[in-house]
Formats: sequence, structure tokens, C-alpha cells
Amino acid sequence: MANTRPHPSSPCASRKELRRARYAHRHAQALTRSFLDGVRRGCGIDAREIKTMVSECVRCIMRCPDTLLWLGKMHQHEEDTAAHSLNTSLLAIAFGRYLGAAEEDLNRLGVAGLLHDIGKMHIPPELLYKAGPLDADEFSVMQRHTQQGHDILRDHGGTFHGAMDVAYSHHENLDGSGYPRRITSADISSFTRIVMLCDVYDAITSDRIYRKGSSPQKALRFISDQTGIKFDPRLARQFTRFIGPYPPGSIVELHSGEVAIVIGPNTRHRHLPTVMVLRDADKNPVREHALCLEKLARANPSPLIREVLPNGSQGIHIGDYIEKGLTLDNRR
Repeated sequence: MANTRPHPSSPCASRKELRRARYAHRHAQALTRSFLDGVRRGCGIDAREIKTMVSECVRCIMRCPDTLLWLGKMHQHEEDTAAHSLNTSLLAIAFGRYLGAAEEDLNRLGVAGLLHDIGKMHIPPELLYKAGPLDADEFSVMQRHTQQGHDILRDHGGTFHGAMDVAYSHHENLDGSGYPRRITSADISSFTRIVMLCDVYDAITSDRIYRKGSSPQKALRFISDQTGIKFDPRLARQFTRFIGPYPPGSIVELHSGEVAIVIGPNTRHRHLPTVMVLRDADKNPVREHALCLEKLARANPSPLIREVLPNGSQGIHIGDYIEKGLTLDNRR
């Protein structure tokens, strides 16, 4: 993949663009559920249909990087693998765009991200969705999904070799401590390194049947702790910059006690995004209004965000606001 200068996020997300993104996301959700269910039943993969769907997602993300990522926050628990696969794909496309990748590579990244966990369709559901830690025998079975994913893509054909490699290698570590082959950094492709970061970030921050998702900050701390062991140091640093401390869609409590949704990053001062205030200091609903923390910081230089809250805190669910038509028009 070509390595060019990082591409910053750009202002966007008119209501027209949000409608386009919603259509693309619904189509992507339906297709992802459909082909994964088909794989579970032993059916083939329509590689052309997958590529067409990913291409539409790439075009949406090139026009507006954050909109599809917002929509990914609305996935439902019963669609864990499908939702995670789609979210990983969208993250990989958006991160690739940030890195300055060409459109052709963004399409390849999107396909690789979408198919990285396809082998899990051959893992028993009671193990895949077990609500507790896996024992040694269960973990051994779970590890097989990498080999199974490789074999599924090899046997069905129609996808580029890089997607097969990502499915096979996305649990390898740079230091050789991963699985299934215990390969080291020299044998781990750039596509795999990118999907590894997106896979882990989404897994940590997303809700599951058996647990609530953690904050972006916790996910980025994990990535930092594993940099050089599991993750490529250069890409990990770029990914941290790409996500930022308060990604759009985060629910935050301000130091004033007010609760808000982050609706736009600040490329100059990442700790001072634009937010939409939804609760007052006593946690009572207020008339929604945008607040540019950068402007507020000029009069109050102390930290303005106290903490990031889980989705659903104070009765605030991201999906509800996206459905109501919340856009990123106020972002900086």
C-alpha cells in the first residue's frame, strides 16, 4: 500500500450526505449479515457484490470520513460478528484514507476488514458468544477461525490474496507470540497491520452480549501498551492521532457537570472538540445546543472534559440522535 502524508478529516455531513450514508450503511449491514449467514450454512460468497458494497462505503468515507463510523455505533447485540466485521471494515477504510491511501487500496482494505473474521462462522455459537472467559480447550477451538477464514476465502475465490492473508494473520504479533503460525513482523503485511488495529479498537469499544464496551481512551491505552509487541509502532501512533482523544459520537461529561455528545473533532486542539450539550450540571435534559470548547477554553484554560461516559449514560443513546438527524455540521 502506498505510504503518503496523512489526510486530515474534512468538514462535511450535510443532511443529504447523511441520507446517502444511511442507505450505504443499511445496505452494508444487510449484505454482511446475509453473506455471513450463507457461509455458516455452507453457501458460497458473491465476491463481486461484496466489492460493490465496499466501494460505495469507500466513496461515502472519502466524501465524509466520520458519518459511517457514527452509524456503526448503532449495531445491535444479536449481530455481533456481522456488526464487528462491518465496523472493522469502515474503520480500516477511514484510517487508510487518513494515511493517504489510494482509492484502490481503500477498497482492498475495506474488503479485507469485512472478511477478516469470516472463519468465525465455523465456530459453534455457544462458544463464539460465551458470556465468560474461554478455557484452554475452548480457546484452542476459537483460534481455528484464522485457518478456517483462510480456507473459506481460498476455496470460494474471487477475493484478492491480501484478504486471505488478513483473515489468516490478524491475530499474529510482531514479536512472534501470536497465532496460528507465530510469524514475526517481517511476514506481517501492511494491510494486516492496519486491520489488526481496527479489529482490536472496535472489539474493545463495542458493546457485546456479555459486557459493555470500554471507552476509546482505554482502547488506545491498550494499543499503546501493546505497541512493538502486537502493533506496528508507526501505525499505532498514526491510529491514535486518527481516533483522537474524543471521537465523534463520544458521550462526555464536562467539568461543569453538563453531559454532551462530541459532534466534531478539532484538528488543531484535539482535546477541545465541538459538542452538543444534552444535560445540565444536575443531569436534567436541556435544550440541545452546540458548544465549541476551543472558544470556551480561551476564557477558561483548565481541562473542560472530565470523562468519557458509556453509551446509554444519563439515558443518552447515540443511535437515537443519529436517527433524529443529528449531523456534523457544527464540527470545526
